[in-house]
Order: sequence, then structure tokens, then C-alpha cells
Amino acid sequence: MDLKRGEIYFIRERVGTEFTEFTKIGLVREKEGRSSADRAKEHQTGNPRLLSTVKVVQTAFVSAVEKTLHREFARERYLPGEWFKLDDEQLSRAVVRCQELAATNEAYVPLFEKADQLKLVTASSEVAPPSETAKEWRIAHGCAEAGKKLISESAARYKSFLIEVQLRGVDVESYLETTVAAGAKRWKEALFRERYPDIIRLFESEETALVLTFSVEKPKGEDFSSDARLSEVVSATNALDAAVAAAAETREALDEMFQLHLQLIGMEPALKELTSIAEANLKVLCDVNAGIEGICKWPRAEKVKTVVDAAALSAAHPDEYASCYVVGDSVQKTSLRRGLGAGAAEE
Repeated sequence: MDLKRGEIYFIRERVGTEFTEFTKIGLVREKEGRSSADRAKEHQTGNPRLLSTVKVVQTAFVSAVEKTLHREFARERYLPGEWFKLDDEQLSRAVVRCQELAATNEAYVPLFEKADQLKLVTASSEVAPPSETAKEWRIAHGCAEAGKKLISESAARYKSFLIEVQLRGVDVESYLETTVAAGAKRWKEALFRERYPDIIRLFESEETALVLTFSVEKPKGEDFSSDARLSEVVSATNALDAAVAAAAETREALDEMFQLHLQLIGMEPALKELTSIAEANLKVLCDVNAGIEGICKWPRAEKVKTVVDAAALSAAHPDEYASCYVVGDSVQKTSLRRGLGAGAAEE
């Protein structure tokens, strides 16, 4: 998890002495050298209505906090970007939730810092015995992963249904967005190596780094459907699946499905947080060991690899370097919207 600190700001739009229903929830990272007040001034440009910063919350894991709020309040999200339709009570809930996340994150900072420090440690060949604590965190990790899978699979079925009804002429623009991304332009090292082997050798060097792959064991047949931590997720995915199976194409039925989808989006952050916390705890329990028997693996073995100084190569041989850029085909992407209004498909 990204430990970076920063500010979460809540900016409201005002007409005269009254606030409108529109609130922006955004972030400023500490390293950016600017404040939420600076961001408010930037947002004011081009907006004919006065914007006021009503609350700023300092927090660690600032990117994760912003994404959590965006998803948990997805049913109130509106317009492109980070704007939400929030009345006074809803805004108060959002601020309190942000403060709760900030306090929780602060308590977890030492854990994640310790896990990050252990990334720099070459592991021994030993595997630690499975403690009860390690078993509990493996189960918590499995539970979180199962919940995320339930949501992902339910969303996939819902999207397929919307695509099907769209092909039959039903307007689903409020729920589904199709975009076309330009093909990525990438430098192909393998192609350069094939064409100019003598040149690339001049810019190669060997680098030793730790392989940091971490994995948690997943016993076959393990079932988390009855775990209390997933009760809301199971209930909501069952409700969305039932609505999709009913295949009703009325606006009322489609709106109900969309609200269930937004409800599920709001459950994802807690599951992702549980995954991150479980992994951090297991890494700390591994300590210098290569894993925990039957629980997880974290070898952290040194590996020598060949790296190319692409910046120096491109400066010395710009024409050859440019000749090995490849532009990919454009890609059409269909996404479920993550809020109300146009442009809410992405975070």
C-alpha cells in the first residue's frame, strides 16, 4: 500500500449564501508542495459559482483514502471527475468517514513501514512454522480475496447483460460507457537487440536485485460464503445476480440493478484494505524467513539481471532508437459506470 501522506479536501459549490448539492472530494499529496487551498483556487478558474473548502483532513495512504471515499459514495457521484451530489448530512458522513480512515491508517503506519523494510532483506532458506496468528491472517486474506472475486464476477455478469440488451436497442448509456484508447507507443528492446546487437551491448550492465514476489497459500475447496465478514457482499451479489437473471429491461429495473452495482463498488475498499493489512502482517511474521509453512511464500532471493540504459542509448543513437518504437492498435473499452452522470466510469 502507498504510504504517502497528504490532504483530502472537500470543496463545496455556493450560490449566494447557500451551498449547492455539489461537492468535490479530492487529494493533494504532501510531496507536491501545494495545499488544498491552492487546489481550490485552481478549481475556481472557469467555474462561475464560488467554491469554498469546507474541510481538509490530513492522512497517510492519501491515495487509498481518496479512492475509498469515491467508491463508498459512488451512489452520490456525479459528473466527470470527483464531484458528488451531497446534502449536509451526507457531507458530514463523508467527512467523518474520512477522519475514521485517517485515524485507522495512522495506527497501521508502523506495520506497513516494517513490511517495507523487510523488502530490503535477503531471506534465509528457512520456512517459519505456522503460528495461530499467521493462520488467522491467511484466513482473513482468503476471505477478502473471495469477496473481491464475488464482486468482480457479479459485475462481469451484469456488464454482459447490459451489452446484450444494448444490442437489442435498449438505451444503457446511463450505466455503460464505451471509450476508444489510442494505441500505446512503446520502445521494443527485443527489436532493438535484434537489429543493433553491437550497439545495445555498449549500454548494458548487470544489476542485482531482490525478487520480491509474495504469495499466500489458497487451499483447494476453501469456502468463505458463510464468513460474517462477507455477509453483505454475498447478499448484494445475490441480489444483483437475481436482478440480472430476471432480465427485465424497464428503466425502473435497470436503475435498480445499477444501484446494486454501486452498492457493491462501495464494499470493495474494505476488502482491499483487509487484503493489504493481512499481507503486511504475514510479511512481518515471515521476518527474515522465506515464508511460513502452509501459509505464504516470500523468498526475497537475489537475482542478477541485465539492464539497458535507455536514456543514454537514445541520446547517443536517436535514429536507431526511434526506429524501434511500435505503436499498438487502438483499443475499445466498455466499462460499467462508477457513479451518476456522464463520465463517471473511471476514478
